[in-house]
Parts: sequence; C-alpha cells; structure tokens
Amino acid sequence: MIFISFLSNFVFSIVIPSLPAFLVSLGAPPYLNGWAVAANSAGTFLASPLLGFWSDRRGVKEVINH
Repeated sequence: MIFISFLSNFVFSIVIPSLPAFLVSLGAPPYLNGWAVAANSAGTFLASPLLGFWSDRRGVKEVINH
C-alpha cells in the first residue's frame, strides 16, 4: 500500500504538471487535460480498495510481485 501511495503521489507531482504541454504537443483540445486528471483520480479511487482487498485476502507479497 505504501508503494501504491508513492506511485499516486509521483503521478500528481511529476506527471500531472507536465500533462498540459504533452497534450498540446499531440494537438489535443484543452479540455482533455481535465478528463485526464479526472481519469487518474478515478483510477486511484477504484484501484486502492481493490488492491487493498486483494492484499488482505492473498498477502502483500503476491500483490507486489504480481
């Protein structure tokens, strides 16, 4: 769970600030930045409980090594 939290914080501190420039280089419309940030937040919101449940049932080593 600490690794998942680290990845989430890494995305918000490194990737998300550089996302608008990347989308401009692709020629994407400006509103797509909001959708990309929302998709990241929704993915974290859904994945955290699911990985936590899996970790509780099967053990942390399987979740990390899988």
